[in-house]
Amino acid sequence: MSPAPPWVAVALAVGFGTILAGHGGLGAGRDYVPIAAMFVLIVGGRNADGFSIGYLAQMGVGVALGIAVNLLIVPPLRENAAAEAVSAQQRRLAGVLRSMAEALDGDEADWEAPLADAQRRTDEVAEAVRDARDTRRANPRARFSRYDVDQDVDDLRVLGRLSRHIGGLGDVLRGGGDEPSLLTDASPGARARVAEVLRATADLFDAWCRSHTGGGRAGDPGRGRDELLDPIREALDALRPGEGGDPFEPLVAVRYIVRSIAEDVDERMRDA
Repeated sequence: MSPAPPWVAVALAVGFGTILAGHGGLGAGRDYVPIAAMFVLIVGGRNADGFSIGYLAQMGVGVALGIAVNLLIVPPLRENAAAEAVSAQQRRLAGVLRSMAEALDGDEADWEAPLADAQRRTDEVAEAVRDARDTRRANPRARFSRYDVDQDVDDLRVLGRLSRHIGGLGDVLRGGGDEPSLLTDASPGARARVAEVLRATADLFDAWCRSHTGGGRAGDPGRGRDELLDPIREALDALRPGEGGDPFEPLVAVRYIVRSIAEDVDERMRDA
């Protein structure tokens, strides 16, 4: 038993336990350290030394059982959920581009709600990728999986940037203030050419989605990259900012944004 008075021993044990609990390496259970120290001193009473040895032995058995359960009853990997989340976001962004193209064609297509939904779901995709990465840690199943979660992390980073680019296209279509709107201020011919650009870009998204089976596992995009990029290049070349009275700035912005989108998607397809 400690020679110090009980109130001093409890204070010292809790204080030392609190210091240990500040060590980040102990993980989520670190808050339990000072409680365990106080529990041993109070319950152990005069036989605190013997009680603490028994308590440590019980804790050791519990840790060993936990490790054994994790090895024998292996938790599942969440790779497929991450792959599907990335693919779903690719499809959502392609759908936004097609809705924008339909609006430019004069249809009553709602592209703002799908765009807001895609931007809102970015956090859900990020959470799915984080879960896939976390379930691989210290998981024996990960040794037999060819899934490369870093590829999904890279896809996630690019998807966030693409979402912002498409949001920029929305600003160009919408206009506002002193800025002209493609939907109302451009000629029918210019709107038709921009719609063609957006549809070709949506086709590129579809091919990227088909080529993405998760974790860097290659799929079949259906067409070669050049075959997908050529229609975008040709449609962009057909845009003539400033000609025929069409607003200059929106068409220049479309050319810049779509080129950035095509380069990002092409890079991810090339690295897949």
